[in-house]
Amino acid sequence: MSDVFADLIGQEEAVETLRRAAAAARTRVTGGGARDGGDAQASAMTHAWLFTGPSSSDRTAAARAFAAALQCQRGTGCGQCPECHTVLAGTHADVTVVVSEGLSIGVSDIRSLVLRAASAPSGGRCKVGGIENADGLTEAAGNPLLRGWGGPAPPPVSCPPPPPPT
Repeated sequence: MSDVFADLIGQEEAVETLRRAAAAARTRVTGGGARDGGDAQASAMTHAWLFTGPSSSDRTAAARAFAAALQCQRGTGCGQCPECHTVLAGTHADVTVVVSEGLSIGVSDIRSLVLRAASAPSGGRCKVGGIENADGLTEAAGNPLLRGWGGPAPPPVSCPPPPPPT
């Protein structure tokens, strides 16, 4: 694979937005950009992303590609480096995705995700946390998620795909 976004056919505008955000994140992580959102490049990256669209839009693939672009050693999603490969394979130590084992996602799953995301990266550029099928998130599980990622300190990057449209 030559590019982590190669499978997102017909999503050129979305891919460009994600590439800009990954570039802005690289600038923030390396200290080359404004952390207060004072310039357009730095403000292209926010702490949380919500991937929406019909199930045929493959939101999970888009979120996974974005996570790879955030971790990429060579730029914004080369698809060649070890970081891109491990993210796409689902084995990267700094990318955690919570998947419901039943009908809902419980408090313990979210607390574990928030704790992992709050720690320093073990080898990647940043921590990335995601929730697949976030419609299974219980109200009780939503509270630690909001407390963990909604505070005044810059929270980790989050890529939760939303529930499928009804």
